[in-house]
Amino acid sequence: MGDPVYSTGVHMRILSLVAVCGGIAIAGTAHAGTVNGVSASPRTTITGTTITVTVTGTSPCGAAHIIFGDDAAVTYAIDGLPTSQTHVYGKAGTYTITARGMGNCDGEATTTVTVSGPAAPASPPAEITAVDMAPTPGRIREPVTVTVNGKGSCGYEVQYGDGNAQEASGTFPKQIRHTYAQADRYTVIVKAIPPCHGTFTQLLQVIDPASLTGRVARVVLAPTPAAAGQPVTITVEGATGCGGYTLDFGDGNTEARSAALPDVVRHVYPSPGRYVVSAIATTACTGQARTPIEVRRGAASASPRLARIVVSPATVDPGQTVTITVEGAGACQGYTLDYGDGNSEPRSATLPDRAEHVYRVAGRYILSAAGSGSCAGEVRAPLDVRGRRQR
Repeated sequence: MGDPVYSTGVHMRILSLVAVCGGIAIAGTAHAGTVNGVSASPRTTITGTTITVTVTGTSPCGAAHIIFGDDAAVTYAIDGLPTSQTHVYGKAGTYTITARGMGNCDGEATTTVTVSGPAAPASPPAEITAVDMAPTPGRIREPVTVTVNGKGSCGYEVQYGDGNAQEASGTFPKQIRHTYAQADRYTVIVKAIPPCHGTFTQLLQVIDPASLTGRVARVVLAPTPAAAGQPVTITVEGATGCGGYTLDFGDGNTEARSAALPDVVRHVYPSPGRYVVSAIATTACTGQARTPIEVRRGAASASPRLARIVVSPATVDPGQTVTITVEGAGACQGYTLDYGDGNSEPRSATLPDRAEHVYRVAGRYILSAAGSGSCAGEVRAPLDVRGRRQR
């Protein structure tokens, strides 16, 4: 058979149909959108912070499917590109964000975002809030305790006012001891070292008891608080020339005393309560002093507690060995024994505890023992070192 023969009219109709179909196909391609980009702002963030994801491309685009990389994926119905959506990440990590066109939109794009944990809360600045000194007034050749209170931990400098200074550091509260050689009025300055804050200036009066003529200066009680039924050591301090004074224990009992000061008396409070111990000068003496004391129920004595110091002999020559007995109850795992001459040492022992010490310089010394931690109480005792020096 020969080749098919088409009339000119039929041939033209076929070409027209092909042209129309081709036009429809081309028109359909021209009206499909494409996703060609995605970005995150900010790209570096912390958990709990909102980020903005922006999908870009060509329109029309009726839907964008965003996969955030943290198990969250959302299809957003949109009017066209670009479009922006928000998201919050709950965990730290590096996430890949994928954006895909859907419906009359195709194409895909990716980006990444880095999420870290929440910023650590800023720690409050360290600072010094208060400075306390004890005893006041201070006494020559006896340590004065400077207690620095504050917040946090930092370094600071203590200027004692007598030409000496000392740097220390650590967590507050902190204690430093200093011994003054002369009676005077001193300006004590505690100054924080940056980045710590705070500066405190206080006046400290240091006295020489021997220079005081016939005067009651103060009453020192130990232990405080005390336990009902247990002895309390009462030390009346002042000038050695005091001819007499009346000691009022605050519980209805009084006693006339004529001993040289400092004078040490022991008293037992049978019942708990708050008492005020008073020493009021009488014969050839002036001044008065009062100190409160809290007496608790006898169960308070169950914990280790310092009771008193016994010095033997009570009067010695320079260079002679002194035996010091710290009396009390229980295993005292921490207390400080101060020899009154500028020397002290931390000790732990089952009470009574004994120590030996040698004094090289004549004078009157006040020995003290102060408990710490589980060991409670503070006690004192005097010691006279005669004026003759050892050859």
